[in-house]
Amino acid sequence: MVGKPVRLFIAIEHPLVRRGLITFCRDHEDMRVVGEAADGETALRAVTETTPDIVIVHAQLPLRSGPDVVRELRKSDSPPRTIMLVPLSNRDALQSAMAAPADAFLLTTDLPQHIVRTARTLMNGDRFTCPLLAACRDAILDDAVPDRVRAAFDTKELQLFSQLTRNRNASQIARALRIPPADVARLRVRMCEKLHADAGRSNDIINPRDIFIHGDDEESSRMAS
Repeated sequence: MVGKPVRLFIAIEHPLVRRGLITFCRDHEDMRVVGEAADGETALRAVTETTPDIVIVHAQLPLRSGPDVVRELRKSDSPPRTIMLVPLSNRDALQSAMAAPADAFLLTTDLPQHIVRTARTLMNGDRFTCPLLAACRDAILDDAVPDRVRAAFDTKELQLFSQLTRNRNASQIARALRIPPADVARLRVRMCEKLHADAGRSNDIINPRDIFIHGDDEESSRMAS
């Protein structure tokens, strides 16, 4: 028996990406989409009216940015939990997004089922930062591949990591590396697990296996940044 569904609000500017995620979430009995917005100002007004449990927000929203939205929501007496979707296309935006007080940080190129699993994790009181996103952030801000990445990854994984720092999605990476998209997903899971093991079990990084699971029967569509 399914308990009370998680109330989601989705704030993403791109209409096709937003609608795709909404459709995916509505296919899950434990998820209920209570609102959506294409810009930060609309999101802040609508969240007050819809009282979601979790707000999924793209870092680069018009009018009010994702980090602005998260900071404003945190001022509430009972703030919703927040998942920040972070693109790697802009150095300043990346730094701003990762400094926001969100409860979880994912790459914009992560799949819808990863976002849903993150939402479930947050409802358990946990926090999550995608280890791959954290490594990409360090590589972009320092203009160099982190030593922990070079030590942990094999040649194919380093090639995929390079593609990620260029803000490539799964389809683009599959074409560039000449491998099936399913192999891209498997590599990303393995890379997340390696970086998680390297970081140790900190309070801010749960085991990515709880979120990034490949090979299941959940149908997914590609998220675009």
